[in-house]
Amino acid sequence: MTKVRTALVIGGGIAGPVAADPRAAFAAYERRRRPRVERIAARAAKVNHVKAPGPLTSALLPVLMRLMTKTVMRPEKALGPEQRYRIDWDTAVQSEKDTLRVR
Repeated sequence: MTKVRTALVIGGGIAGPVAADPRAAFAAYERRRRPRVERIAARAAKVNHVKAPGPLTSALLPVLMRLMTKTVMRPEKALGPEQRYRIDWDTAVQSEKDTLRVR
């Protein structure tokens, strides 16, 4: 959606009175887009700052994750079937019905 929105804003700037001057058209585009882009960037920075771990968490997280994967969490059980899946390239498809069958 962002690309469509950008195209519409650029198109509006080019079709306006500044159409003869590309620099003026892109300056108009920037004036129209900058406030929104700056709001989005500020919100993202705020959200990312809240999610960022503090110094204690940053120090403990690697140790805790290693401990968790060896005791409580079982990545092999949860992710193993998807990670080990291999396509059997040597088996020919017998019919169209075979291509739709999920194994």
